[in-house]
Amino acid sequence: MPADTKQTVSARMGADTVYVTGTVNGKAVQWQKRSAGIWQTTVDKAENGVYAVSITAYDEFGRTTDYATTLRYGIYTITDRTLDDVLNKTSKGYYNAEDLNRVEFIVSVLAEQLKSYGYTVEVEPRRDWKMTDIPTVKDMDKYLDNVRKLRDAYYVLPDTPNVPENMIRLTYTEANDIEKILSVLYFLLENMKRSFLYCGELYCGEQ
Repeated sequence: MPADTKQTVSARMGADTVYVTGTVNGKAVQWQKRSAGIWQTTVDKAENGVYAVSITAYDEFGRTTDYATTLRYGIYTITDRTLDDVLNKTSKGYYNAEDLNRVEFIVSVLAEQLKSYGYTVEVEPRRDWKMTDIPTVKDMDKYLDNVRKLRDAYYVLPDTPNVPENMIRLTYTEANDIEKILSVLYFLLENMKRSFLYCGELYCGEQ
């Protein structure tokens, strides 16, 4: 199976752990110790980048400790909505709580990443939208303002779209634009992170 359909999931266990068993997203997996305290498994890549991990760790005396956590790898955006999605009422043809929560999560991830690199950005993402919620105009203005603050806080590519003025009668292209902005920012920040890793003390500035 192609590598890009798989995700390596890592978990840090106590130094006395000798065996680990458990599930990722409800499926039983095999864990292997890769380094001191680090255990890993490889699973099918989740579309949303979210992995619910449930682990039982054993020490040499057979004593067990249970762990449960949710891990997130990368971001998942939808930038390819089409008119056909709207007309045929596909899952991408609607804009609902799932989209709001996904975007708000990405906003929080990018904001933290920007802050870690010394950029000042203050956002107020909400990540508990429900299908039964009826967002107010104020709610949606804040939603878009969060994206706008991120866009303004860092560099963007020349063809990066602008943030829609409002969410009233949001079109599928505007919905794509919101997540294209986040995708561009994630791409640029990941490139910057890789440059940090490459320009370590042994390499940066050498002639």
